[in-house]
Amino acid sequence: MNSIRPTFSRARAAQLMLVLCIVFSLVSIYSTILQIDLLKSVSAGEVVSEEMASSNDTREGVVALLYFSAIIGTIVSFILWFRRSYYNLHQKTSYLRFSEGMAAGAWFIPFVNLVRPFQIFRDLFNKTVELYEERDITYPQPLAKSVMGIWWTLWIVSNILSNIASRMTRDDSSVNTLLDSSYLTLAYHGTSILAAILLIQLIRNYESLSTQLELLPDENIFLVEQVPLPNAIAPAANDTNAPTA
Repeated sequence: MNSIRPTFSRARAAQLMLVLCIVFSLVSIYSTILQIDLLKSVSAGEVVSEEMASSNDTREGVVALLYFSAIIGTIVSFILWFRRSYYNLHQKTSYLRFSEGMAAGAWFIPFVNLVRPFQIFRDLFNKTVELYEERDITYPQPLAKSVMGIWWTLWIVSNILSNIASRMTRDDSSVNTLLDSSYLTLAYHGTSILAAILLIQLIRNYESLSTQLELLPDENIFLVEQVPLPNAIAPAANDTNAPTA
């Protein structure tokens, strides 16, 4: 029988990486504001030395690298926690719409990743509460359903803003384009910070909610094989040793 597997360390790692993302987003916002000031100076016709431009590019590159590293760490740690949590729920009920593998794979399938991870996350909360209520088990109050919806909306919006900002400068590196891209980058980091804060709360809330899963019986029920008892030995009709009337 499979049992509940611990998720505390994975949840803690995911939350730590999300905090790092927030920190590096704030650093990136500051760096982007400095870049905007520099671009405005160029747009106004002011003289900007090559050293200032090079320093700006170096700073932006270092900040982007740090932020990207935090993003990768967050993706890995969160998906590890997400899949383990969904695995645990699978041990308590067979009435889940998606597989444990989909909890990880759905994030990497184009278009599917716009909806499926949200559905799985919502099922994670809803089904856990449903199981508790069926067995009259007291459980911590889950966050309002609107919180998850707001988080997912911010997540989608932030990714759209990031894609637009990066594509704007591929074919056009003019000052005005760089300025517009920088403003979109500020908007991206603002929405991603809000999304990260909400996701930290969601992870923390589900960790508190899932502590009662151990009280639930596993869905896997082992059926005891019915072994027939030996038939009673009775005299056969043609038994020559049977007494005759």
